Amino acid sequence: MWFLAVLAKMGVENGWNGIILNGCIRDSAIIRTMPIGVKALSTYPLKSAKTHPGERSCTVAFAGVEFKPGDYIYADEDGILVSE
Repeated sequence: MWFLAVLAKMGVENGWNGIILNGCIRDSAIIRTMPIGVKALSTYPLKSAKTHPGERSCTVAFAGVEFKPGDYIYADEDGILVSE
């Protein structure tokens, strides 16, 4: 299992409902079998380089939308809605 599949598994174990990525994923067939929603731009077969340790509880902005700690996020097959 690769990184996102491992992250999705950790999300399931921690009671997360979903993961939203501003990027591509691999292992989509494995992730699709898990009881967690994953939204990404696309799939990509090559391994990525992880050069940043990441951050927690910070505002993230992409696609013209800000995602702030405490926001409510609703998603389905058609898109994502963010509410304060």
